[in-house]
Amino acid sequence: METRGKSQLYLLDSAVTQLLGAKLPSRRQALGLFLHHHLIEKLSKRAASTKVIQSVTTFWEKANIPTRPVQHAVSQLEKLFEEWRILKKHKDRVTPGHKLKEAEFIDSLGDLFDIAHANAFQMIKEPEDREFLVAQREKAVVV
Repeated sequence: METRGKSQLYLLDSAVTQLLGAKLPSRRQALGLFLHHHLIEKLSKRAASTKVIQSVTTFWEKANIPTRPVQHAVSQLEKLFEEWRILKKHKDRVTPGHKLKEAEFIDSLGDLFDIAHANAFQMIKEPEDREFLVAQREKAVVV
């Protein structure tokens, strides 16, 4: 049996074992699933990121939104992981600058993990699909 302290991840509540929901995956979901594959299942960083991108891409395909090439999406996820890893490395710091970086990172976790193709708006034929992408990119309002 695992204690809550061992199952919780720094700046995230916990790892994500699968992507669920009707929205496109957020940065929190993508990073959480990556950490599950990389830290818990012990996959290599590249294997874990490739597996996550495959899962994320299925949501984008269902929404009929063209995505960037896999290798670019993988590097985007690995960059997000590296940002998290650097913050975690210095988690005991109490300087205002570090606390600000943590707060900005936490705030960005609710944002869309955007793997749309650079020319997605030109490639999308249906206006409803364009509107859906714009709506998904909007910042979530916390009430």
